[in-house]
Amino acid sequence: MSNLHNFMGLFGCMLILVALPLTVLRQPRFSRKTITITIFTMMGLAAIPVYDLPIVAYMRAVIGDLSITSLLVLCIFIASAYAGRQYLEPVDKRWLTSAVLVCALIVYPLGLGLTMMDTYALGYGSLPLFTLLLASGIFLLWQQRYLLLTMLLVAIGAYLLTLLATTNLWDYLFDPWIAVVALTQKVRNVLRNLKNQPTKQSG
Repeated sequence: MSNLHNFMGLFGCMLILVALPLTVLRQPRFSRKTITITIFTMMGLAAIPVYDLPIVAYMRAVIGDLSITSLLVLCIFIASAYAGRQYLEPVDKRWLTSAVLVCALIVYPLGLGLTMMDTYALGYGSLPLFTLLLASGIFLLWQQRYLLLTMLLVAIGAYLLTLLATTNLWDYLFDPWIAVVALTQKVRNVLRNLKNQPTKQSG
């Protein structure tokens, strides 16, 4: 495993540490000075050595390496907290959530023993997957969802450059953690919609 791969894995864990307090400390509720201090404090905390290894190294041992999509989502989240604006529009969030869940439904049934087809192997340079991603990119361009298109292109570019320790394209597109977040968000949205539905008055 190269130094670049180690850096990308540790970088993802550091982003998680930085993002955690920013779920509360956001513009305009808190000043940019406070948010900036928080960001650099968490970055420093991530680098604190414990038995010759930084804290993020132990996090990585538990969490593993995040996908490029997860890294980008964390970066966008941190930037949104700092700037006090949402860079991912609601429609972008819905589409991204749906796309991650579709990927999970394609890949994870094999791991759960629900199918004999090795869908994970499609990530090793298969034509069907690249065709699907090409069609997705064209659709995003047509719909003018430029941020999502950029995220897709960055993930593919990172795969072509082998920026992560894996050589499977699926691992660049999503990971179990973002799949869990996407599923949680989808369930929350469904429950919210059911709650907001007007109740039918009887008789």
